[in-house]
Amino acid sequence: MPTPPELDRAAIDRVLALVVTDDRQRTFVLRCILDEGPQHHRVASWALLSALASLVEAAPPGAPFDQAAVPTEAVRMRLPPSVAASADDPDFPLSIPTRHLRRSLANDRELGIAVAALGDGPPHHALANAAMLWLLELLAERTGPTR
Repeated sequence: MPTPPELDRAAIDRVLALVVTDDRQRTFVLRCILDEGPQHHRVASWALLSALASLVEAAPPGAPFDQAAVPTEAVRMRLPPSVAASADDPDFPLSIPTRHLRRSLANDRELGIAVAALGDGPPHHALANAAMLWLLELLAERTGPTR
């Protein structure tokens, strides 16, 4: 099975640049998702993000994306207690957008459960979840009810 460094990640990088504009932070996020963890997770994340990226790129662009208008929840880094106490910014540079989750879930309790689960786990899981939700957010912005 090929590994993500051997697979084309350009489309993922292009659309993720719409929500993680800093090149270094975006490179870090992509490295966590596509270069860390078990190979089957990396390839699965690459496949899902590639499919979502192609849908985003095929959708009409519409108005400029206003990321600041989207409510989010931070994805926290799992830091050892001795490091966490002195960390200036314990959050990853990619948050979890909650606008469409809120619309699709029954109540705040369900939203809280979903956000906690989506942001939990090793970075390759939590950041892949956040990236997929952002690409769904972009797709909804271009084609859905918020347009």
